[in-house]
This record gives sequence, structure tokens and C-alpha cells, in this order.
Amino acid sequence: LIGAQTAFFFWRRRQESKGLFVKMRQSVKFSYMLVGGQISWFTVLFGKSFSSLIVLTLSGHNQFTDPFVFIIVIVFVISLPSQLFYVAASLAVNDALFHVP
Repeated sequence: LIGAQTAFFFWRRRQESKGLFVKMRQSVKFSYMLVGGQISWFTVLFGKSFSSLIVLTLSGHNQFTDPFVFIIVIVFVISLPSQLFYVAASLAVNDALFHVP
């Protein structure tokens, strides 16, 4: 087991010296940042739509009769925890300067 770990360590150092692992790490960091930002954008958009639906419904005009309203609610409910997950994942691998939701 120790011999396999040592061989893997030297193989990985050789690959890192060629620049293969560095590019992969940067693309993973960038993808977390990009996905977290886009899901944050969707959360803000659908959160504003959801709050407008609630305000109109409370003022006397029931908005929950249209099937499209339920799509807005479902997307908002799914995007909210997804945003928290991807923003936290992005902050775990990136500096806070690179990811501003």
C-alpha cells in the first residue's frame, strides 16, 4: 500500500510538472463559481416573481389558478438550497473575491 501511494505521488508530481492537474483544478474552481452565480441569478429572479405572486394573492387576486405559477414556485424552492450549496462549494475552493453572488 505504501509503495502504491509513493508511486502515485511521484506520478502525480510528474503530471503536475507538465501542467495537466493545474488546468483541471482551475476549471473546477471556475465551474463552481459560474454555476453558483447562475443559480443565484435564477434564485433572485424567481424569488421576485414568487413575492409578486404572494402580494397579488394577498391583495385579493388569486394567482395560484394558473399552472405556470406552480412552475415558478417549484423552481424557486429547488434553486434556493442549490444556490446555498454551490456558493458554499465555490467559497470552499476559491477566494471570496472571485465569487460574489
